[in-house]
Amino acid sequence: MRVALGSGLLLAGACTLIVPAELGQCSIDGDCTSKGPAWAGSTCYQGACVAGSKSDTGTAVDTSADTSETVPSGPWGCVGSISWPLDSTGEKRTTRNRIVDVSEKPVKGVVFVACGKLDPECTKPITAEVTTDTDGIFALTVPRGFDGYFKATPPAPLMPAIIVSPPLYDDQDSVKAGGEPLHALSKTDIDALLALVGGSVDDTAGHLLSQSLDCEGKTAAGVSLSPSLKGPNTKGYYYEGGLPNTDALATDATGLGGFVNIPPGNVTLTGRNALGQLYAKRTVIVKAKTVTYLTSAPSP
Repeated sequence: MRVALGSGLLLAGACTLIVPAELGQCSIDGDCTSKGPAWAGSTCYQGACVAGSKSDTGTAVDTSADTSETVPSGPWGCVGSISWPLDSTGEKRTTRNRIVDVSEKPVKGVVFVACGKLDPECTKPITAEVTTDTDGIFALTVPRGFDGYFKATPPAPLMPAIIVSPPLYDDQDSVKAGGEPLHALSKTDIDALLALVGGSVDDTAGHLLSQSLDCEGKTAAGVSLSPSLKGPNTKGYYYEGGLPNTDALATDATGLGGFVNIPPGNVTLTGRNALGQLYAKRTVIVKAKTVTYLTSAPSP
């Protein structure tokens, strides 16, 4: 079923997340090896630091496997070679972004905090809380290589959010770069979507929204997503031609898709690209009455 959204930008921008994918993190091999001892031997391949070396043809090779086999070129060439090493340097990195509502109005007073990925209630936050200013802008400084999540608590009636992106190895400023802001949603926004696709909000469930990216950090078409948990009221959709479509089988060029009314818990979202490769697998926290945002980028 293809539906039109009565509330304008309801979800179209909602999955441009707090930090871009950690692709486009390098232009030469030295950009990777300079990240520290954990990156020794890594090479820069299509903007991503990957494990392995380069063959005589310049194609990246995973040295943990048969080095006679080269990684295919193209937007999915890094699949199977992505490395997210732990960082022990004690260095810090900062991410800065802006949050708006579906009408693109900046949201003041959203409280953000960084949390460990194994701390679903954020009982031991990684950072102090920060609050968005009148322009909806906030900045968080976290340990380099941070791979937890960002918890956002906005003023009512906007819904709390959990934001998950690839590990942060470099400072990122989406505001300065002119990137898309993070979009906050309300229960009314989710109600509007479900009313159009057939269904209603389950207050005991949460919602998972994703944007799929390829090895070059570009939005990826042809990606199919699968969550490890589904309930009787769960509905999945992908964007197609600017509209969410519950009959679509994969993402269009926007890379946008999601699932509403997912049972709370640790949910593993897997992504397969247009070549049929398992390119992403991330476990995220889903909580009742909360929106979880995920950047589905190539992962180890």
